[in-house]
Amino acid sequence: MKTIITKILNLSLVLFTLVVTGCIDVKQDIWINQDGSGKLVFDVGLSKQFKAMMDLEKGFGGLGELEGNDEEEVDEGPGDLESVPFSQEPENVIKELKKSKHVTSAEFKEVSEGKYERTIYTIELSDITKITEVMKSSSLGQGLGELGGEEGLSENNEFNLTKTESGSFELSALMEGNKEESTDPTEAAFAATMMKEMLGDAGMSIRVHAPAISHNGKEQDGAIVWTVLLADLAAGKSLEAKGEFKGGEASNKEEPKEEKPKEEEP
Repeated sequence: MKTIITKILNLSLVLFTLVVTGCIDVKQDIWINQDGSGKLVFDVGLSKQFKAMMDLEKGFGGLGELEGNDEEEVDEGPGDLESVPFSQEPENVIKELKKSKHVTSAEFKEVSEGKYERTIYTIELSDITKITEVMKSSSLGQGLGELGGEEGLSENNEFNLTKTESGSFELSALMEGNKEESTDPTEAAFAATMMKEMLGDAGMSIRVHAPAISHNGKEQDGAIVWTVLLADLAAGKSLEAKGEFKGGEASNKEEPKEEKPKEEEP
């Protein structure tokens, strides 16, 4: 009975994995300090429906451990929960991050916001230019690589933050989805429309909180911002972020929040 239930859940997760990026919204906020240290606030939002599905799968996984399944009964197919981006327990992610010598502090909090259940990681780094190394050492980096849809991101994906001889900091980031070749323009247009329907307004954003010297992003709430819809990534489009920044004052603030307009007094 347990095996049948597991296969059904695995099949469901296969279907969910095909549209999982429509259930994920990611925000990265980076602070650059004058001394070269910095902070990354990595905000992952999972849709409440998909989060409930993952919790259900975890529950049946625990049931399997209690019943003591034989190795032959374990089916590690493509629908396994571990293959889903950002499905790891936040406590385990924090343990991964703290193993890095460049991480001075790492913590998380969970927030329910609109249609998303968000997990917000706050990571303090002694050297902000090591941000890529730190991300690759955790499952967060792996999750980012799977945001381009079923095929993931192309091999050209990169994220570099370096310090120049003059003391400024240069950002160069590229997120590019794998392009599917199609000889039928009608088929390609239909696929693009379907992706937008499935993925909706879910997206990926990078925000840098530091005085900008030059950039190709947009200025918003005192930060430089780059955004891309996951539907566009899945269709093979890309996000290219470039900028040069000065180190600013250390800040403990998280990502800016929109202020609600005050009601006028009668």
